[in-house]
Amino acid sequence: MKKILLPFILLSALLTGCGDTTTVIVQEEGPTAAELFDEGRAFFNEGNFNPAIDSFNQAVRIDPSYADAHYWSGRSYEKLANNQGAISAYQAALDVQPGHSDANLRIGVVYFKSYKYVPAETFLNKAKNLNPASPYAHYFLAEIYKKQGKCQKPKSLYQKALTLKPGFLDAKEGLAYVKRHNCKAATPAPKKPVYEKVNTFQGGGKALKESEW
Repeated sequence: MKKILLPFILLSALLTGCGDTTTVIVQEEGPTAAELFDEGRAFFNEGNFNPAIDSFNQAVRIDPSYADAHYWSGRSYEKLANNQGAISAYQAALDVQPGHSDANLRIGVVYFKSYKYVPAETFLNKAKNLNPASPYAHYFLAEIYKKQGKCQKPKSLYQKALTLKPGFLDAKEGLAYVKRHNCKAATPAPKKPVYEKVNTFQGGGKALKESEW
């Protein structure tokens, strides 16, 4: 059954014998923002992403500064392939916590998958700087530079991703592609020696004896 937190009810009572009004605040019982967040995580782990979003959104209505609730709402939208919903939720997390490395990473990934490489690069660079141990920030930045035809930048980023996660198959394939295509194209072919063509024999030679052959 869905839990709903009702707002405070303000009751006004007229005091007997005078015109003054006393305000009595009565708080209805309901789950806290932390409880709703835990409920959302449980739904998320079960693959129930729409109920998860409902729980996370209730949590941030109670506590708008709950960055992780915004973030996991974004993760849920992303699972539902709702890119705009994911971007809005991740941005809300960053509005209250700009240094949220995971939110920077995931919003960068969503922009990347939406072919919006300029904002993707900005957020992925932030994610990489905030959490240098993330192989995914390095990998997706490498993917952007690979698409731009660059050689050294994606090569070093793929290698860093593989250092952090040796079994990262996508990074291995990206590195192989860059070496085979981008870096090969960036390496100039060696120049062939130029020989001067002589059309006429000018003389000056001598006949060789058999022993001089």
